[in-house]
Amino acid sequence: MDAASIDAFGGDAGPVESTRRQLKRYLAWWWTDDFTKSVRAEYPASKIVAAADELQRKVAAAVQDMGRFLRTHETSVGRRR
Repeated sequence: MDAASIDAFGGDAGPVESTRRQLKRYLAWWWTDDFTKSVRAEYPASKIVAAADELQRKVAAAVQDMGRFLRTHETSVGRRR
């Protein structure tokens, strides 16, 4: 995600902060082997698969880009990161 994409949110960085938190959850839990195993145990017919390494790298890069953006932009709650 580039700066122009992030800047499309306008003056409010709140949506960027919220999206960044969600993407961090994907990286920390939802795309792990443990998560995949737990879903398959609970729902045997599930077709859940692990995310491709390339996709995980791109999401991690987007999280970093968003973090840099948030260090210089106000959020909707008026605090800076």
